[in-house]
Amino acid sequence: MTTSHLKYHFDRVMARGVPAQLGLLALSCLAFVLASSVIIFLSGAEFSYFGVQVQGFIDLAWTTLMHTMDPAAVGGDEGPWETKLLFLGVSIGGIATMGAIIGIISAGIEEKMDELRKGRSRIVEKGHIAILGWDARVPEIVSELAIANEEVGGKKSRARIAILANRDIDSMEEDLEDVDLKTSSLILRRGDPIDQDDLAIVSIDTARSIIIPAPISPTGDAEVTKTLLALSNYSNHSLHHVVAELAARESHALAQSVAPDANLLCADEIVSRIIAQSVLEPGLTEVYQDLLDFSGSEFYTFVINDNHLAVGMTFAELVLSCPEQVPVGLIGVSGVMSLPADWDEIIQPGMSVICLSEDDYGLEIEQNAALELPGAKARPERQEPARDVLVFAGDSKKLPIIRDMLEQRQARVEVRPYPQAGLEAPVDYSTIILLSDESLGVQAADAVAMTLLIRLRSQKLEASIIAEILDPKNIELMWSARADDCIASYQLSAYALTQAAENPVLVRVVGRLLEEDGVRLKVRPVTGYLSQEGTFYDLTESAMARGEIALGFFANGIDAPLINPPKSAEVPVGAACSAVVLAGKKQGVD
Repeated sequence: MTTSHLKYHFDRVMARGVPAQLGLLALSCLAFVLASSVIIFLSGAEFSYFGVQVQGFIDLAWTTLMHTMDPAAVGGDEGPWETKLLFLGVSIGGIATMGAIIGIISAGIEEKMDELRKGRSRIVEKGHIAILGWDARVPEIVSELAIANEEVGGKKSRARIAILANRDIDSMEEDLEDVDLKTSSLILRRGDPIDQDDLAIVSIDTARSIIIPAPISPTGDAEVTKTLLALSNYSNHSLHHVVAELAARESHALAQSVAPDANLLCADEIVSRIIAQSVLEPGLTEVYQDLLDFSGSEFYTFVINDNHLAVGMTFAELVLSCPEQVPVGLIGVSGVMSLPADWDEIIQPGMSVICLSEDDYGLEIEQNAALELPGAKARPERQEPARDVLVFAGDSKKLPIIRDMLEQRQARVEVRPYPQAGLEAPVDYSTIILLSDESLGVQAADAVAMTLLIRLRSQKLEASIIAEILDPKNIELMWSARADDCIASYQLSAYALTQAAENPVLVRVVGRLLEEDGVRLKVRPVTGYLSQEGTFYDLTESAMARGEIALGFFANGIDAPLINPPKSAEVPVGAACSAVVLAGKKQGVD
């Protein structure tokens, strides 16, 4: 065999990694020990090792091996100088051999550590939450998941959140370093969500929920659809636990055909409808933000069993009997949702109560034998004021949705592009909307909107200004620039995604509230319900007499709303105080 052939086979062995390298080194070490033992044995010299006479070839081979592994063993040799020199040569060869072994093992450990740092090892988890793909809102999603799964008194188990994204682990860690994980833990893996081998890395089959955010890019919806297709091909199981976001409503049908069981969420449409409703009901953006995030109260469903105290109550009695929760609707045994429910509907076993609550531990009822339902009052017809709306917009998918909703409510809408130079004073408008130009990038879009807001405010306009921002970190700057209402659209869409994964009923309820069929959230002066200071129970009674359900109140025009306060909470009465109510089509209590 030629030298080139030997070199070729040696390279092949070395390329096979640490096991092959150690095997080759072990063979070389064995050959070296045997050769050295034969040479010493043939020399015929007699010697002892640490005072023990070495006899026979086997003892000699063992002594040679010890010299190879431990160079200090030469200190125990007794015999002719020729033999000592031979063993000294063996020890020197052993130094080279052991150095090579240590080097190979160190390289193997370093290679394994690099592999782990690359996030390519498969996780072995069950019941975890998987996020497929990366987006600027992922830190916000992780933060909300941590709040939703926070362990309180042992009533919630630690959540494990696994992220699979085609991104460096170090970059993901840097973006997530400020996220408070509370009692949850985070697992980061690098891979392509459309690659079925990479999907196996995060144990998709055993995840309890899967979140797919839409990247903020022109091809975001296409990437989400490809990920759904990869999931469908990867698993034969239902994808009912998958929540995928789509930026455009037009992509909905195609994505649903790929994954019929998946829950598809059009976050842009939700945000657009909230902005449009805020034109008609100032203050609703803060209400929806409070409902969509996991801090405070959210909508939950509570199944009524045979022994529950609510069985046999009417829905109106149930609303008044919950001291720290606000029932808003019912889901019948057949699965049909009524929101709000009829006052006289009887609660039966198997029904589910849709309720505003701080947690999902159970529906608490305070029995009151002297419960008196409020007498029906005619709900005064409130004339919708004429709305003249000016929208400043760049490249925004939300504009058509907002314009259609406002025009359906008889509002006059004018759209202007972001001014390049100069700004004509927009007079005779009741509301001005500033929509972010997403084509500019997050920070640039927020800077343009903020600059325009400052210029409008400098003209001392009487119009109410609603400003959209992309990065929630800029929301304080918007408030300092005196926006009447400010909506962080990326943050709200992240909240909606998280809620859809953890609390699907809330998305159904919010979707119902955002439809234009007469069921809406409203913000009304408290003076229309209470003539003097009272409790939230008093406000609830007064709202029910008008066919409405009180959800909370603004104590003044500055602070955030108090959603789902205790029934005993004091409600101030003043010009700046407003009630947040759920208004349906009913005219009063039966």
